[in-house]
Amino acid sequence: MISREHREAPHFCSSFGLGLNARLRFDAASCLKHSTGGDGPEYLNLLDAVFRYQVAGWEEGHVDYIFLELDQRDPPVELFEWFKGRRPPVLPASMADASIDGVRHKHLGGHGLILNITRIAWLGPDAAEVTGGSYQSGLAASTHGYRVERRRGKWVVIRDELQGIS
Repeated sequence: MISREHREAPHFCSSFGLGLNARLRFDAASCLKHSTGGDGPEYLNLLDAVFRYQVAGWEEGHVDYIFLELDQRDPPVELFEWFKGRRPPVLPASMADASIDGVRHKHLGGHGLILNITRIAWLGPDAAEVTGGSYQSGLAASTHGYRVERRRGKWVVIRDELQGIS
């Protein structure tokens, strides 16, 4: 369980690794001094709120698959239970092949989208600033800053600010 007190610790922040034109990059050194990591139920609830918010913007028909990524890795498996039965299917990013030309399912092909969270800065026990975004191809990517707060026991995205787009 996460302590309710604010504490500084490592966090999630990354440069995406597919090249400057393929994905937007972050300055990892500046991210490290501002963020905290997490685990436990509140951390999972925060991730769930942001990923659900991101997924809600993509209806069936726009893409064949939605892939989730947390700091260049798959998010905790528990998150995928919450997306069971959704169309298009929500899958771990490890099942995707991404290039400057686009995102495809490694085994089934099709057109995909990667939704990611790259940075979490805890502002206290009930608030966080999250950086994340989407990647479809080198010419279809965006980075957003999300303000997430726990209100009446539930994490919600209260602000979404576009920070970069290609």
